[in-house]
Amino acid sequence: RSGSTIDGLYAGLFYDLKFSRKIYLQPHLLFTMSGSKFKEDENKVIQHANYMEFPIPLSLRFPINEKDHFVLNLGPYIAYGVGGKTEKQDSNYNVLQSFQTFNILRRFDSGIYTSIAYANKNNSNYFFISYKHGLMNTNRLPNIIENGHNWSIRIGFNISFNILDGMNWILVLEDRSI
Repeated sequence: RSGSTIDGLYAGLFYDLKFSRKIYLQPHLLFTMSGSKFKEDENKVIQHANYMEFPIPLSLRFPINEKDHFVLNLGPYIAYGVGGKTEKQDSNYNVLQSFQTFNILRRFDSGIYTSIAYANKNNSNYFFISYKHGLMNTNRLPNIIENGHNWSIRIGFNISFNILDGMNWILVLEDRSI
């Protein structure tokens, strides 16, 4: 089967829990949108999935100067599917079948989350590239999707609001997910 990913956006919050000048715990709460397109016989299948994700990475900060630092994050994530739609279309783009994505995917996922970032002292500028890899096979129907492990590469930035000290909003520019 040939397939491709559908770009999606995500948004959420993260919090910096400081243990030392260089070591933080950075739990996230994210709403993510992802999907894929693939062929099944002569038909096209378009799948959209929305998740609530909760990565909990250990965050290591390496100073570049007094205000800026390089950030390396690594840790587990869990995710729960909250919605999505899957459509099967014929070659003329007529919808043959439409159903909830989580009728064929398991809602729960977990795996490894990692990222590298540039951040200034107060995280008001925070640019990152992240990767997550699901360790669970979320596919319920192996004859349709052979590899049911989620993965994504994200490029993003945050917008800092002083809701609570250390809490930041995340807005993402691009999300390559499957």
